Amino acid sequence: MRSFFNSLRAYCTPYWYWLYFPLSFFWCQHTPKPVFVAQPSWVSSMVATDPEGYSDPIYSTAAIDYSANVIQHEGSALKNFFEQLGLLENKKDRKVRILHIGDSHIQADFFSGEVRKRLQADPRFGNGGRGFVFPYAAAKTNNPFNYQVSTKGNWEPKRSISKNAFSRWGLSGLNAITMEVNSEISLKLVPYNGYQAPSFSHVRIFYPIEDPQNYEVTLPNQTDLIESAYASPYGYMAFDLKSPQTSLDIGLKKTDKRQNRFLMQGILLENNKAGIVYNATGLNGAEVNTYFRCEDFDKHVRSIAPNLIIISLGTNDANVAKFDAALYKANLKYMINKIRQIMPKVSILLTSPNDSYYMGQKPNKNTQEVVEKLEEVSREMRVAFWDFYTVMGGLGTVKRWVKQGLAQKDLIHLTDRGYQLQGRLLHKALDDAYKLSKSK
Repeated sequence: MRSFFNSLRAYCTPYWYWLYFPLSFFWCQHTPKPVFVAQPSWVSSMVATDPEGYSDPIYSTAAIDYSANVIQHEGSALKNFFEQLGLLENKKDRKVRILHIGDSHIQADFFSGEVRKRLQADPRFGNGGRGFVFPYAAAKTNNPFNYQVSTKGNWEPKRSISKNAFSRWGLSGLNAITMEVNSEISLKLVPYNGYQAPSFSHVRIFYPIEDPQNYEVTLPNQTDLIESAYASPYGYMAFDLKSPQTSLDIGLKKTDKRQNRFLMQGILLENNKAGIVYNATGLNGAEVNTYFRCEDFDKHVRSIAPNLIIISLGTNDANVAKFDAALYKANLKYMINKIRQIMPKVSILLTSPNDSYYMGQKPNKNTQEVVEKLEEVSREMRVAFWDFYTVMGGLGTVKRWVKQGLAQKDLIHLTDRGYQLQGRLLHKALDDAYKLSKSK
């Protein structure tokens, strides 16, 4: 069974997930043949006046409302983030950090990965490193496509979405736990779609470092490359390397008789260059309140120090027979207040989920209520909002996206090509808002 999961980890969630959440959270990426439809005349005229906008053929494959592809309430909400981008663009030596928090749409990293790729490839900004990652394969769930994970020893998952599970979770909402001191996790960043694998020189391994029951962490195959190492009160072990790397081997050692386990919470990878660091963390099945169970969430967010936090949650909150819109809104406001207590000056961007069907049978009207509450929270709490639900066409549109090879047949998840389109649209909306801020 372990070899089965390892062979499919980049694409499929484990079998229990399909049984536990029927038709709702099954994840199996397919590679459909793209079907292109004729571009409407009004889109053609837009292309003529905006050659750097929507001229790519991928935009002609879906019912996109281009006029809605804007960041709402971005003026003051994204001011601090745009100021940091401006300093970076003006060659000030710094990193600008983004943290994207979400559910299964983010765990696979097709959506967030596309935004990362485009921002980091932009010569105005540059690549500051891969950012936060989790070895999902060690927790027996689907791994992002842009890095590979292998393990030695027995690792077991602890998921914060499971109401009967208890653990000390951090930013990822997911832990991989081993009791064996000879266990290892290996991670390798890989190139994709013509994009080079990013290298790193700074490593942070997140775990409850002050817990005397945890083994100490080592880099067994990079010992000679370690320039310095230190333990942080923010809950991680940091290693500075002498030269850039694209792979990492994490081992354990026992230095105290009380040590009997290791609890992996996540890994941060950065380089020595100025540029954008796009951290992303998603968890299959996550709702807004999932992250309220994560004891070390505050520590990890503070240690990453993002300039912008993007919140993409709502699909699972809405995927119920009876949706409590007031509770969803209250949870969202609580999450924003929690983030602001940690990082008072951080910019926050909310994004709406895509259109979907409930149990594969009918358009999920709860998602419309989610969008309404997101817009209300955006206005009331002065955070930015990107309404992808409206951009993609609104209620029932996901079936057309399926026909165009942009959404999966579960009528909830997009295909890799669909997420690529979603990422391009968000990047364009952010870039347009940034340019507008500079012109004022």
